[in-house]
Amino acid sequence: MMAMKCVRYVGTQEGTFVDHSRKKLSYSEFVDKELILFSLADCERSIPSMVDGLKPGQRKILYCCFKRNLKSDIKGSLHM
Repeated sequence: MMAMKCVRYVGTQEGTFVDHSRKKLSYSEFVDKELILFSLADCERSIPSMVDGLKPGQRKILYCCFKRNLKSDIKGSLHM
């Protein structure tokens, strides 16, 4: 429930992003703007989807494997 409040608070409203042209930034402004955006993005990357149980990074890897028609195991250093 708290995450939904943060999404509504941060959203795409004007003033939710830090103006990087300014030289000074207060701690509270940093936490209220940049850190909340980072936390939301981090939660989105680290919590698996309820639809398929995969995280976005895992979904990208599977997509590439299906696109390249990879069917056998590949060692870590050989797939690059």
